[in-house]
Amino acid sequence: FLEFRGYRITYRRYASLFFIVGTDGEEENELGMLEFIHTLVETLDKYFESVCELDIMFNLEKAHFILDEMVMNGMVVETNKTNILRPMALLARESGKDESIFKTFNSNPTASNSALNKKMVKSKNTCHHNNSAKAFRRGIKKAKKQKTVSTKGMDPKFLRNQRFAKKYNGAKRVHAEE
Repeated sequence: FLEFRGYRITYRRYASLFFIVGTDGEEENELGMLEFIHTLVETLDKYFESVCELDIMFNLEKAHFILDEMVMNGMVVETNKTNILRPMALLARESGKDESIFKTFNSNPTASNSALNKKMVKSKNTCHHNNSAKAFRRGIKKAKKQKTVSTKGMDPKFLRNQRFAKKYNGAKRVHAEE
């Protein structure tokens, strides 16, 4: 908790994300604000599936919509995650069902529908940038591709011996142990 120019600042850190709430007046409960921040993060986590800063940056309007469902006129009005996310699910369902509004703007309705469907698929919760950023953050590294050596100009007997050694190397070890 922090006092700054007549405001009480409450903040909480989740991994690389900082959530900050500023309130004016002494009557606000700081622990209640911490619980509000925690509920907001849990709701974002439920919607974005392991929320990170990239989810919030690239889907800022969705994050604002979720926040607007929780807070109205400066007061916390909803803390139930399913009630908060229900309008988001309805919007997603309705946007996929009725695309007739886009047909009036484009003479080729199938092109607009396919373009809209591609945009909707790209805007799903699991984006390419999210997966790579999460993998990087968790320390998961992709397997490096092995470089293949060119066999051009090499002796054919040498190549056969190399292939034989690779193929039967395990069998030689078994016989050597017996």
